[in-house]
Amino acid sequence: MVLTGAAPSVAERPLFVELMRRYSVRAWDGSALVDLRSGGPKIRELRFVEPGWLRRRRTEEVAGPFLLCAYVDTQLAPPADLPNAPTPPPSSTDVVACHHNFQILRGDLGRARDDIARWRAAPDGPRGPEAALGAYGRVLGFRVHGRTGADVWWTVDRAPPDGAVLRWRVEPAAGGESLVEEHAAWPALSGRPPLRGFVAIDHITWSLPQGSYRLSVELGPPAPPAGAGAPPPALGAAALGTVEL
Repeated sequence: MVLTGAAPSVAERPLFVELMRRYSVRAWDGSALVDLRSGGPKIRELRFVEPGWLRRRRTEEVAGPFLLCAYVDTQLAPPADLPNAPTPPPSSTDVVACHHNFQILRGDLGRARDDIARWRAAPDGPRGPEAALGAYGRVLGFRVHGRTGADVWWTVDRAPPDGAVLRWRVEPAAGGESLVEEHAAWPALSGRPPLRGFVAIDHITWSLPQGSYRLSVELGPPAPPAGAGAPPPALGAAALGTVEL
């Protein structure tokens, strides 16, 4: 038996995902217990439902953030008897992606589409028209956090190549130097490519003066070092519109 935290660091996450693919895991109150004696994977999330001493407290199974993200990361088939999780608000970006991708994983495409429509209609949801990223996906919209950054929602139509990045460009509308930021196109936490329909929410950070800016994105190989020649062609690109900061 191994007792560990239920939210491991980015460096520890791949090992934790592999343990969940092989063994029974129970999570509760910020902790996770991995049973190395078990004969196969089983993921459970528990919640205490009454006060009292730890050994005497009653628990119930829930479909909370840990369980949803665990199934998405491992891509194990969720049991049919798992309870439905309530739809989180769009501001809970980390939970939102796991919630949506869990519905894709269990084959509930109708609920996944309904949730996207509900989030886009919410006051704090993603804004802007959808924009294609070549054959690999679509930007669903973005939510600006003033002069500190933005969350950009995109969905996968085809798994991007290994090593591909999203290259965000923020350009002053009046001209001037652009801010460019690169992120891995898909977080390689599970070692498995995303499924068609999976959603990711990329966090872009900036510290910019007040003004109008054009936001665009490219999907492709990483930019070469300065002086190493022309950048490789993009696999897809989209102009996302102008934002006012």
